[in-house]
Amino acid sequence: MSAPVHVARRSSNDGLLARLGDIVQLRFVLRAFFFVLLLPGRRPSMGYRRAGSEVFLSCFSSLSCVSCEILNEFSNFRSLSSAETLPVQSQRYTFLFQRNFYVTLVLEPSTDPEDEYPDLFFQNMRPTFVRAFSNDCLDDVIESEIHQSSTGPELPATNGTDDGDEGQQPRQFIVAVDFGTTFSAVAYTVLRPGEDRTFVDTHQISCISLYPGAGESVRGLTMEVPTETCYPLNAQPTQASSAEMMDLDAPLVTEQIFRWGFSVPEHFRLPDADRSSFQRITRSKLLLDKTDYTRELREQLQVTAKKLEALEIITDSMDLIVDFLRHLLAHTKAQLISSHTFNDNDSVEWVLCVPVVWRRRAVRKMQDALIEASHRSLFGRTISNSVENLYIVSEPEAAAAHVLASTREVKAGDTFMVLDAGGGTVDAVIYKLRNTEPLQLEKEAVKPEGALCGSSYLNERFEEILQDRLKDETYLVSPTPGARKTITIEGIIASQVWEFETKIKRNCDIMDSNFTGHAFYIQGLKENQEKNFTDHRMRLDQKDFKDIFRPCLEGISKLMLKQLQSARRSGIIVKKVLLIGGFAASPSLHRYLKAVLRQRSVEIVGSAVGLVRPNVRDTAVASGAVLRALNRELGPVRIIQSSYGYLRTEPWDPDAIEAHLSSRPKQADPNDGDLYVKNTICWVLKKGDEVPPFAKYKFRTMFTFPVNTKQRFKCNQHLYVSDKRHESHYKRGHRNNRGAKVAGKIELDMTFLRTEGHIRPVKPDNELGRRHYRVEYDLVMIVDGYNIRYEARWDNGQGEHVLAEKQINIAAAFASLGSEEESAEDEEEYLTD
Repeated sequence: MSAPVHVARRSSNDGLLARLGDIVQLRFVLRAFFFVLLLPGRRPSMGYRRAGSEVFLSCFSSLSCVSCEILNEFSNFRSLSSAETLPVQSQRYTFLFQRNFYVTLVLEPSTDPEDEYPDLFFQNMRPTFVRAFSNDCLDDVIESEIHQSSTGPELPATNGTDDGDEGQQPRQFIVAVDFGTTFSAVAYTVLRPGEDRTFVDTHQISCISLYPGAGESVRGLTMEVPTETCYPLNAQPTQASSAEMMDLDAPLVTEQIFRWGFSVPEHFRLPDADRSSFQRITRSKLLLDKTDYTRELREQLQVTAKKLEALEIITDSMDLIVDFLRHLLAHTKAQLISSHTFNDNDSVEWVLCVPVVWRRRAVRKMQDALIEASHRSLFGRTISNSVENLYIVSEPEAAAAHVLASTREVKAGDTFMVLDAGGGTVDAVIYKLRNTEPLQLEKEAVKPEGALCGSSYLNERFEEILQDRLKDETYLVSPTPGARKTITIEGIIASQVWEFETKIKRNCDIMDSNFTGHAFYIQGLKENQEKNFTDHRMRLDQKDFKDIFRPCLEGISKLMLKQLQSARRSGIIVKKVLLIGGFAASPSLHRYLKAVLRQRSVEIVGSAVGLVRPNVRDTAVASGAVLRALNRELGPVRIIQSSYGYLRTEPWDPDAIEAHLSSRPKQADPNDGDLYVKNTICWVLKKGDEVPPFAKYKFRTMFTFPVNTKQRFKCNQHLYVSDKRHESHYKRGHRNNRGAKVAGKIELDMTFLRTEGHIRPVKPDNELGRRHYRVEYDLVMIVDGYNIRYEARWDNGQGEHVLAEKQINIAAAFASLGSEEESAEDEEEYLTD
């Protein structure tokens, strides 16, 4: 029997591991791991023993770099076991990285001088076995590497390719992420060197699949993944014997691991699933939706987040989104490595899909979450906490682009409604097709709207019916064989919800008079005619199904008719409604909306409005986002919808600057004796301005410091952002700057100017000052595409030197959204930032 496993948080003992962090570059970590995994349980031959040891050392040292801030992925390193004695004085260590990636290491004594590693805890030990396991995409990569190599120490160069020699040349991957309320998707295309991006069509856009936990029957067919995560509340590895640890085919040594995607409903669908030890997270996207109709669900998510924060499982509520995205991107990277030999030389251009009803503040948070997930998953290049290239598009606009590129249902000049019926929310937006070749959309002056009546609410209603009918069937509660687990009513209902989700609701047509309902199998259920039970069967008839579907169908039709009425009042005639999204595949929804339009459209619009359900896949949003990113110039003019500016100290000049009239300084600067207004904001980019793809703005900046001081010459520059238009020169706390918040900062230490003799004390221009040092440099803001780079430059007489720089992504400031107003909740957030 193995020794007990002890959980220990990072302590001073981790120092031995931390010192290994600088041995190799981190990008060789996984390949090194794959090589070690090729040698399970066998002694290396003399031909490559040394190579094996070196590769292992490099691999393990990189994974152990707890003191290095280069890689956040492994920042939560925790040793899960102290060394324990195994046969032949072997030692085993188990390590946990980021809650879900476990590594087991077995070391054997060695007398070979080549296996001596001074100052390392495994001195005179030789690695003979490593097992890395997880429930996410890392398994995919490891398995593919193992299966392709069987002899020798040569690391596989690829995981398979369809690109031939071109795989050696840097390519550009356009990767679009559709983070949905209930399901998410990733679409991409690959641009080879010199390829014209404007000629890419829908057939060249692919979607990520093979999601872990999807089940072999659908794994390759499913291009969407549930937007769900599951946190273990007591993450303790289970006991495992030495033999089990050495067996590659043995089950995972821990049941309490972080789950995401299909593995979450797959776990909870079992009638005897352990629910008390896990916190399931669904609809985390609603954390960013500030509309009134999502308030209740948003507050429930916040309560759950506070619970996980108290347990130190997450740091804040945004981790609920970042943790899912991190695994989604890691899986995406693994699939691109496998199918296209993606490597570090290739570049990634991100496209993020956001709801049209979101406020810009929410879009920035979502943007930051994607950037953080990219950083943690080591997918894409990050610069100053920003990704290299990011574009943001609204979900309906992306979906419309895909639909119009795939069908001929809408002609140039037509005005149409995009009714995006997803799993959580349903959004309605009206567009005009300006041109078909090339495709150009024009958003009409009707405020987009949304509602919480997506297909996941069918599941909720179905669950409520089952709870009502099964609440008294306590005889169904029973222990499983071996009495390790118990079948519960809650578990039985969860398993039926899973069957309803995957097999029933997508295909049933409640509008069909021949539809009589469905019988659900429940082991042990006893006959009860009043509840429509037969032995082992619970039957829901057509009336039950109508009760399940009615609230969602009526909610969607109400939203659709309201948009048609708003358009009519604005003099806009809508000719067609394009029904898209996952819920659009429902025959019940399609027939219901068609009947509603047949009865009401002439009354509301004055003419018949057709309902079109394009034959496009569920990933239309993600695929359309790729198309929009490939043809950005065909989108809206670059009108920035946020303001960006610097915090500055300005010479007081009330005659020239109106804002200074109410900001008379209380005293002169003690160094040069002049009057200054401190902490004003100079707004460089203002909401509503047209911003070119490239622009540069330069400002002279000056600080003064006393001569007789040992203090360092610290000069900090803060960049501010706001979703309002502001005038410059007002103090930060003035009502004119309400809503402004810090977007980033650069920190400068200009002491070298004094110590190296670049500056000398100067006399003041008036009697109020004293001899002082004057530090001057240029603050430069550079707009480059969808990024802002801000730099501090100093000219030494021979040329400019960049002393400090930061970059932020401003794609959120250009996203075409339908809601720019602030809610009371937004105002409260501004005040508490």
